[in-house]
Amino acid sequence: MINRRQWFYRVGLIASAAAQSGSASLAAAEGVAKTERKPLDLSEYEPKSMLHVRESHVERARFAVIDFHTHISFSAKSAKGVELAPERRYLGTPQELLAVMDRKNIRAMANLTGGYEQGLADAVGRYDLAFPGRFYTFTEPSYSRFTEPDYPKLEAQAIEQAHRSGARGLKHSSLRQTVSMNATKNSTTTRIGLFTGVIFRATQNCSKPATAS
Repeated sequence: MINRRQWFYRVGLIASAAAQSGSASLAAAEGVAKTERKPLDLSEYEPKSMLHVRESHVERARFAVIDFHTHISFSAKSAKGVELAPERRYLGTPQELLAVMDRKNIRAMANLTGGYEQGLADAVGRYDLAFPGRFYTFTEPSYSRFTEPDYPKLEAQAIEQAHRSGARGLKHSSLRQTVSMNATKNSTTTRIGLFTGVIFRATQNCSKPATAS
């Protein structure tokens, strides 16, 4: 006959043996799973969101807003993000844009990529002058001439002309120029970074904005 201490000792031995056997089985199962596991193809990756919140669709802003960062027009020719031509291409007619703006209660839009030279004048005439108070076109530096020796003077003159042409501000980016020399030619790389802007003058009163006819 065994006493209580011996009985607990034997029970402990049995439990330990069972645990070791279970660990061995689990390790074996994990090893098989690792050998059978295949990389997950990106097309098969379909994560399910764990966040469930109420969704609201706001069809119209309660208060009239001014969208200060839009790109209604862009250069007809560009390379690696650098505009190479003053001519503009447009993403929509004034009437098309105004229809959306009136529906969403957008009082005015600032077009930051109005360009320069004749392209700027065309954008100002097409939007700003045709619908006063609804569009504000900004000019841009001619980055394609950035490496010319007299670029600062040329750009200063271009900004003055843009102001006279009706541009409401200057949209520019932080620029960093890296120049490397070799035996045959100069290699110049222009990197465009963070957007910044300068407003030329106070915008006109928008209390009675124009609408599309």
